[in-house]
Amino acid sequence: MRTDVRELAHARQVLSELAHPDTRHILVTALDTLQGALSGGGLQVSKVDGLRQAVRKAVRQAWTDGIVVPLGRSRDPADRAVLDAIPKTFALNAHAEVSGALDRIGRWIPEAAAGTRHHVERARAYLRTLPLILQALADLEAAAPMAGRAGAPVPDDGGTVTAAATARRRLKAALARGLPALVDGLADAVYRVPLRASGSPALRRTAAALLAPPVRGARKSDRGAAQWRRLLATAISRDLVDEALVPAAGRMLGRHAGLEVGDASYATAGGHSGLLGLALSRGGVDLTLSVSFDIGAGRVEQAVCAITEDGPVPVVDVDAYLDAAVPAALDSPAHRAMRHLSRRDDPPPLRMGVAENGDLVVATDAHGRRDADLLAELVRVADAEGAAVRFAPGRDMVLAAALIELGFAWCEGTEGRHLMRAPADPPCRPCR
Repeated sequence: MRTDVRELAHARQVLSELAHPDTRHILVTALDTLQGALSGGGLQVSKVDGLRQAVRKAVRQAWTDGIVVPLGRSRDPADRAVLDAIPKTFALNAHAEVSGALDRIGRWIPEAAAGTRHHVERARAYLRTLPLILQALADLEAAAPMAGRAGAPVPDDGGTVTAAATARRRLKAALARGLPALVDGLADAVYRVPLRASGSPALRRTAAALLAPPVRGARKSDRGAAQWRRLLATAISRDLVDEALVPAAGRMLGRHAGLEVGDASYATAGGHSGLLGLALSRGGVDLTLSVSFDIGAGRVEQAVCAITEDGPVPVVDVDAYLDAAVPAALDSPAHRAMRHLSRRDDPPPLRMGVAENGDLVVATDAHGRRDADLLAELVRVADAEGAAVRFAPGRDMVLAAALIELGFAWCEGTEGRHLMRAPADPPCRPCR
């Protein structure tokens, strides 16, 4: 490869300043993907032609939006003269001829026309990027045989995803045992008394079902009643399980590695109310996540309680207690880095795990953000804890390029192609 990826990054900056704000993201994404492929990330063969066309189109559009259109909108005689003299469109490989024309034009621009001279310099800066862009596109052909090797496996996150799925399944099963009686009671009451679930955001799906009961009645024999009852049962399950308890369980499982999912339970509390709970445990700590509800009153309350050998732990201290009672097997540099990142008020959209050799293994969620501050914080925390980081960017070459700028390098191993970064030596003071 002959392309200097750092110069390519500078060219991207020059071109992005010329691009129209509404289409700038298209140009930036195309050039970032090109840079990522040339940085060692690889690219599927089937996508090479599409990327090449996208880059060429976006670069040509930058000339139109950043050079031609501003001159066309200007009433300055010098600007209009330059517009008449320059080519409105041209083949990218004709950059030398266009540069020569700009040099000739620059000789007769009046000294007083500072704005026109500045605009011509912007045009020259654009033209200086073209040889590099063309070389990068040529190098893209050489990068194509690496297709299919850019994908690395998603990290084993210590079973968090599997545990969350188990929690959801057990909660659904526990609630299902009490749903028929709950639905029967609601089907009888919906025509007789106002049910305040319709005013509760926490029961929005249940409320929507209760506001549209069958016109002819909700007895099982009534027309449309069976379908409505199924809709109501599904709405209750989604509000209590998917919207309330599963997110709470997922946060705890992701925040505290090593938690085990226990049994789920459901108990009726009379009327249209009940209590749904899930047990979690680690070492000598037993947790219960619960949601109590009263559909008639429109009330939903979530709670967490922890019981240890020394007695109950106040709700506000549960996270701190679990952090202070980490088993030795979960106190490696990589585990500490994971805990530090998970303590953020806005947890990062990263899937993290610890490899058998102690590396911190990371991948982004499918639709997660990939901002530079987040990546920089990941590197800072890993360095502070002395953890090596193995990142699986998949086919996201924009992400790969950003990681390479942070000191990552491509590696090939039994687990696939991935980006690696060794910890700072010596490590900084651990982040606790």
